[in-house]
Amino acid sequence: MNHIEADPSSSMVPDSVASILPDSVKATLKYVKKETSTNYLLQRHYENTAFIAAGLAARVDNHTVPQVQLYFESGLVHDVGKSDPEIFSLIGNGRALSEEESSVVQQHPSIGYTVALEHGVHIDIAHVVLYHHVWWDGNGYPSTITPHQNISDMVWCVELADAIEASMDPNRIYRHPLTPVKMVQDISAGMGTHFHPKLHHTLHLWYESIQGQTQTDDPSWELFMDTVRSDALKFLL
Repeated sequence: MNHIEADPSSSMVPDSVASILPDSVKATLKYVKKETSTNYLLQRHYENTAFIAAGLAARVDNHTVPQVQLYFESGLVHDVGKSDPEIFSLIGNGRALSEEESSVVQQHPSIGYTVALEHGVHIDIAHVVLYHHVWWDGNGYPSTITPHQNISDMVWCVELADAIEASMDPNRIYRHPLTPVKMVQDISAGMGTHFHPKLHHTLHLWYESIQGQTQTDDPSWELFMDTVRSDALKFLL
């Protein structure tokens, strides 16, 4: 699978969508871009996760367009904590991290939560920033929780979107990218432990829609994300 070729200064978010983002989200993204301008792949991760989250949310029962937009906004800023200078230097060094360094990087949800609140984002979005690495069974980080603790559907959905993007992105140095079919298989196996079990049906419904639009069972990463963006924009514009 080929690596993505992208203009470092470009954004995959259309101006028509960026212009209607809340001022708090715009301010947070401005902060992120200032701190991480040398790593356009991190920007791609934020944007891809946002589009995937919006596509998944659109298939959750009774979700309105404003709710889908909120999921999109959450995806855009979910990793704002990686803008912390020490964390940013670690994730961008192109090598595997030591256990101590991994512990530092795992602080990014807590750091991001503080940054998000400082920029005035909606509290539900701030909770996504804080909890998007917590597992359904209570494991994960930055801290464990009581299994099945009352965490919003948006947190679970953005966490799933983040995992989908990370498992398929061909630019990750620490793992080989999965094909879409293998991604669905692997993530399905984590339902009820890592991921909220009720998202199993949502994941398959969403992926079947992608397959139908691409007219292939296992599309390439590029075709997959092009279709995901087009699909999500139907609810964002």
